[in-house]
Amino acid sequence: MPEHQRVSRVGETMKEEIADILRKKVKDPRIGFATITSIAVTRDFRHAWVQITVLEGETAEKETLLGLARASGFIRSELGRRLRLRRIPDLTFQCDSQIKKTQQVLALLDTLDTPKEAIDSLTLHEPRDENAPSS
Repeated sequence: MPEHQRVSRVGETMKEEIADILRKKVKDPRIGFATITSIAVTRDFRHAWVQITVLEGETAEKETLLGLARASGFIRSELGRRLRLRRIPDLTFQCDSQIKKTQQVLALLDTLDTPKEAIDSLTLHEPRDENAPSS
């Protein structure tokens, strides 16, 4: 099996296990409703960056990151029990800004005020037939 496939497979397994650990084992009240969006693991399994989203706001996001940083040792030890790996990576939790960016783009699109007349005046041009004689 190529190495990148193994890293990808282990990363997905880690993502599922970390989500389960957060849901069932971590009792820190600072950690709100956090969703793991992605995980990036180095090839040597020394480091892993876990991207999360928190839907409760920026303050809750900061508190959740503090709680996750505090619980990262516990999460690593739980991963060590669940996964049969020689090395469990150091976990770094980061906020995934993709949802914020998407919301900003949608808000900008909502602010565009396109009059109905402008939409009605748009006509679709049919593709030109290259074999037809030009006029």
